[in-house]
Amino acid sequence: MRARILMALALSALVGCGGSTVPDDPNIVDQDSSTTGDDTSTTGADSSLPPDDSSLPPDDTAPPDPDAPIPPDTAPSDAPGDTVVPPMDAPCSAPKVTCPSGCADLTSDPVNCGACGARCAAGQSCITTAGATACACPTGSRLCGMGPAAACANTMTDMNNCGTCGNRCASGETCEAGACKCKAGASMCGTRCVDLKTDPLNCNTCGFRCPSGSACLAGACTCPEGMKTLCNSGFGGAQACTDTTEDPNHCGMCGNDCQNSEVCDGTGKCVCRPGLTACTSMGATICRDTKYDPRACGACGTVCTGTQICDAGTCKAGPACSTGLTSCPVGGTTTRACVNLQTSPLSCGACGNQCQQNEVCIAGSCRNYRPSGAAACAAGVCPVGNTCCPKFVSGATFAICVEGSICPP
Repeated sequence: MRARILMALALSALVGCGGSTVPDDPNIVDQDSSTTGDDTSTTGADSSLPPDDSSLPPDDTAPPDPDAPIPPDTAPSDAPGDTVVPPMDAPCSAPKVTCPSGCADLTSDPVNCGACGARCAAGQSCITTAGATACACPTGSRLCGMGPAAACANTMTDMNNCGTCGNRCASGETCEAGACKCKAGASMCGTRCVDLKTDPLNCNTCGFRCPSGSACLAGACTCPEGMKTLCNSGFGGAQACTDTTEDPNHCGMCGNDCQNSEVCDGTGKCVCRPGLTACTSMGATICRDTKYDPRACGACGTVCTGTQICDAGTCKAGPACSTGLTSCPVGGTTTRACVNLQTSPLSCGACGNQCQQNEVCIAGSCRNYRPSGAAACAAGVCPVGNTCCPKFVSGATFAICVEGSICPP
């Protein structure tokens, strides 16, 4: 049929151009005449007949049929935005209920005890008895503290809650049967545990304090090496450790106090200070400065007379003193002496300013000293800040440690 249409169109074009519709060849026979008796000529083919286009491909621009069924894979979704909603979780199975934390058994869950969100304290369990649900501490414990800090505590053994909530045992104690007790080997003195064998404030007995400088060893107050003697310090009857070989207040033995003009020589003997000489007067030994004392001017027994003064160990007519010396009264009398205020231990820096027994006069200043305990100066003999000075007194074989960096002349 399509062939006939094409042929008809071709013939129509020829006619329009003035051509004949009859073929020149009489032998040409209409191909369709053999199939249809009604169609005997192709002359004047009717162009108004619709073409047979059953063999043409379908027109894609044709409007869709509203009554046509919609394929399953293009069906619209019931959810907005084409979002597929998953199925709901299965409900909690009894006896559990739905809580924000998930499925919970309100009769035993310590996080949801009796109600959702009802949390038990640390150490507590959720227990239901006779239909009543509550948080409970284990047997032998009780709830101590408040708020988030609340927790179960065994008051029989808990150091922070011993016997009752909040009763904290002191350092060194343990909680036994609800009472704070000292550890083995320690004793309770006041509010703390101490070792009576080593505590210098509670040596062998609570409240017995060892003297200053001593230690408690095996329950007895003991002085350190070099200070082996305990002597009464004179202050309220308190005792202190001392070295009786050099202590002028306890020279050789407790209570043996050297004279102010004397020192303890390091062997337990009171001797005259450096620069002073021992003189006998009326059966007594007195330390004199033979450089200026008119009662022993230059030597024991040499006494200046009248208005004479003792100037550098020589009796001279007064009252003027040599350069560098100062006229000072002697022993509260009208007798005067020429004194070197830079070195005199009895008038150090000023007339009548006596240095203490454990001091020497250096450059007009009283400075502390102590025997070094060594025959000669050596490294480490004296403490830091002291100078080791030899020949402490005339004839001495030991040195002294003097405060500062200058030795006495």
